[in-house]
Amino acid sequence: MAKNFIDNLSEETKKGMYKKLEKGGYPFMAPVGYKNDPVSHEVLIDNEYAHYIKKAFEEFSTGRYSLNALNEYLYQEGFRSKRAKKKPNKEAMKRVLTNKFFYGVMEVKGKEYIGSHKPLISKDLFDKVQNLIGNIRKPRHNVKNLAFSALMTCGHCGRSITGEEKRKANGTTYVYYHCTGTRGECSNVIYVEQTKIERSFSLAVSQLQIPEEIVELTKKALLESHSDQQAYSNTALDRLNREYKKLGALLDASYEDKLLGKIDLDFWERKSGEWRRLQRGILESIDKQKKAQANYQLEGINFLELAKNAHSLYERQPIEQKQLLIRKLFSNCKIKDGTVCFDWNKPFDLFQKYSEMKKWGG
Repeated sequence: MAKNFIDNLSEETKKGMYKKLEKGGYPFMAPVGYKNDPVSHEVLIDNEYAHYIKKAFEEFSTGRYSLNALNEYLYQEGFRSKRAKKKPNKEAMKRVLTNKFFYGVMEVKGKEYIGSHKPLISKDLFDKVQNLIGNIRKPRHNVKNLAFSALMTCGHCGRSITGEEKRKANGTTYVYYHCTGTRGECSNVIYVEQTKIERSFSLAVSQLQIPEEIVELTKKALLESHSDQQAYSNTALDRLNREYKKLGALLDASYEDKLLGKIDLDFWERKSGEWRRLQRGILESIDKQKKAQANYQLEGINFLELAKNAHSLYERQPIEQKQLLIRKLFSNCKIKDGTVCFDWNKPFDLFQKYSEMKKWGG
């Protein structure tokens, strides 16, 4: 009887936990950046820690930090673990950066639930961080976080390109890069000096030349088209807000039907969970529309200025900072047969084609 009582109690507890998850609640200890309200039993933002979590995602998404470097950076900013009040370890930081809870999704035993808590970050930022974490390899003690590390892949086997710093007998140092598949996994491992890689990107960036008159004409066109873009965004926002309100009305009506016994609890939980997921998606779309509306004109002009001054910017940057500019201009960077290969990002590909046409008298 005692065993049956314990088993039944455990089963009922599990049912209660999953029902709370279906309703958007979180029946566990809130992760760092949030806190459990003992009165309302809701999960609220913890202002003491939330800004550190946002900064962790934002800084890691730049590609400038390893997990250890990010830990050190946040520690210097004042971040401490919630319980021990000391610097979090690498694994703890990785758990933070891979936790879907921070953009509004609760994952329990492989199943996802839409939370009613307020997200700290966007799903786009979370996805960007996951792509970077997916490329992390186990660090080697003789490999430093050099300028072009974690930027390129091998054009033969697809593995990451890593850098190594070596010291000559006279005390001077030099850096070269190679495929990480050096133990037979790659059939064509070539060692390329950092100076050669740097010159290759510099040469490519120098080809991006846009006459001043083209820049001014494009700026004028952007300013004129801004009103059309704004009207389109306003229409999209109106539609999204109407859809959100419609779902809210459905949730209110279904809750009343549940109270009156017109629909059973399981049906209400299933439908209300579905409608809340749709509402969460609409809120994300509204946020993207507002950001696009605010950045449309500004980003266009910034792209033009960057395209016009890219080479001078590249040459002035210290080598550790050049990776940021390279990521803006290029994608799919590889080393194949000792040569640097890449694709131009949009819209810089159009500017590069224009430069090529002018070069050949087109």
